[in-house]
Amino acid sequence: MSYDAFDTESALGAEMLIDTASDEPEDIVIARLMAEKLHDSISKLSEDDRELIYMLFFEDRSERETAKKLGIPLMTLHNKKDAVLAKLLKFLKT
Repeated sequence: MSYDAFDTESALGAEMLIDTASDEPEDIVIARLMAEKLHDSISKLSEDDRELIYMLFFEDRSERETAKKLGIPLMTLHNKKDAVLAKLLKFLKT
């Protein structure tokens, strides 16, 4: 899985991940807060955008599979995914 869409000027998206296997209390709290923030941010997306995120990242479908399931061209799905991830990143930053 690539986290490039969450890259910022100051950090790579993958660098912002918390080690969920850590037993350190502060890591557990940070992971929980990040999960809550992500859940809240996803809830702000439209139903169609949430469905796209769910299919790609939670069901681990390829873009090709998702485009076929949604009945849209692959490039349309790719562009929509980029736009939805940009929206999600904006929500995560607020």
